[in-house]
Amino acid sequence: MRSTLVAIAFALVALILCHGRAVAALHVCDASDEPATIAIAVLEPNATGTQSESEGWFHIDAHTCSRVIDTDLNAAARYFLYAKSTSLVWRGTQQRSSRDTQFCTNVSTRFFYFNRPASQCIGEGAEMQWFINEPATAPDWTITLFAP
Repeated sequence: MRSTLVAIAFALVALILCHGRAVAALHVCDASDEPATIAIAVLEPNATGTQSESEGWFHIDAHTCSRVIDTDLNAAARYFLYAKSTSLVWRGTQQRSSRDTQFCTNVSTRFFYFNRPASQCIGEGAEMQWFINEPATAPDWTITLFAP
């Protein structure tokens, strides 16, 4: 029994050493009882005015985690989240506007928008949504969606 545990421990250490440095990322965990659909927005540190990126939709099953951004996070950037399920919405509010911000989304399809201010959020399915400003811990960050 003991030799089996030692062999497993060595195998795990070897696997970790061979794999190298883990890639940091943004992970979102859905702790609710319903699958969630999320969008992420990023304001880079040198962004002026409305320069931003918004991207969605990422599907996350209930009680699971998913990697949404697959690169090291920038500690100086600001990250925002909007998420929805069948009966819940996780979003920012105008009352918290000093921290939360509106970004363009597309309710009917997958989207990636760069530098899309409210005046350019037009077209089929395009609409502005309030995103929650979530302080990210670079280079890796996990946010968990809890049911209220």
